[in-house]
Amino acid sequence: MRLATERQLIADYGRRMTSDRLVVGTSGNLSIRADDLLAVTPAGHAYDTLTPELVCVHHLDGSPVEGELAPTSELPFHQLIYAHTDATAVVHTHSTAATVVSTVVDELPTIHYILAVMGGPIRVAPYATFGSQELAGNVLAAIEGRSGVLLANHGAITYGPTM
Repeated sequence: MRLATERQLIADYGRRMTSDRLVVGTSGNLSIRADDLLAVTPAGHAYDTLTPELVCVHHLDGSPVEGELAPTSELPFHQLIYAHTDATAVVHTHSTAATVVSTVVDELPTIHYILAVMGGPIRVAPYATFGSQELAGNVLAAIEGRSGVLLANHGAITYGPTM
């Protein structure tokens, strides 16, 4: 099985996102880059039953390598983040707090020191339909110079060197 370690991490962190109440059901998604490959959560599969074998493996261009299920519909923003940053992992959550904040501000001021670590005030990417190229473009523009972004009416995305 290709990317066995990365696929196991995605399954483990998917369960953690659920227990930490950062997602509900099948919302949110995770990916890990390994060279020119990407391990990513499948579309529409609950994290509490996600196994490494069900995690999808794709080339960075989105073409499938391994896995029986379709990848998350949010694959486009994962691809753009990997293409334009030094990211090795991307996490997208639908936490209540992030979603609510994204409906009332265009930018979250640096109210905590961790936001300085993320590059400063956290921008809110304009709303676009989930899974669309428009949303991916909005994410890329808003995340420039940052390692996290809020999505208007939607949730949050962060990236970094590890999950």
